[in-house]
Amino acid sequence: QAQIFDLGGIPLVLASLAKFKRDPLVQLSGAVALGGLCCASATNRRSVAKHGGPGLLVQALQQHADRADVIVAASEALQLLVKGDGGLRKQLLPSLYLVHGAVLKQEEPAGPGADPKRDKERLVALKSLRKLEAELRGSAAARGGAQGAQGGDGDSEAGSEAGTPRQDVVQTADQQARELQDRFQKWREQKKSKSATTRRAGG
Repeated sequence: QAQIFDLGGIPLVLASLAKFKRDPLVQLSGAVALGGLCCASATNRRSVAKHGGPGLLVQALQQHADRADVIVAASEALQLLVKGDGGLRKQLLPSLYLVHGAVLKQEEPAGPGADPKRDKERLVALKSLRKLEAELRGSAAARGGAQGAQGGDGDSEAGSEAGTPRQDVVQTADQQARELQDRFQKWREQKKSKSATTRRAGG
């Protein structure tokens, strides 16, 4: 991860997300890469935020609402990005209503004759979105409470939190990144298997 950062990998990943907004595979790969880079490195998280990563990931949620894999990758990358960092959470708060909109989109009931597999994937995506929304809503509530208790000066705690992430937060983020990688490896294998089955049926 340090080598990728030194080589300017984060700006390259983000540039790809910005250039190929409509390509779900690029968005998926980019979100997974960012999640891995952000999982245990405050430096990487700050770099992703500096180069516009939060906005691009939220944009992926909107652009690819029909792709459960992209939604899970982007939402969990966003969770890893803000985990343990009050400053970055505060930066993402204006996007809360967009995340809520993505939740409402996934909550729409499946139509008659819907593929049970796709409906299951939708529920997985909805779970990830709800986790992200809860993270942001909790941050907003905590921020408001801190400002009320401190006479409106709630930024000092957020700043110190960003500079010294707790060890348990880092461990949790690292575990989430590994789970994310495992999940998408299984999805890729399932997709390959489905494609092979479709080709055999067509032949």
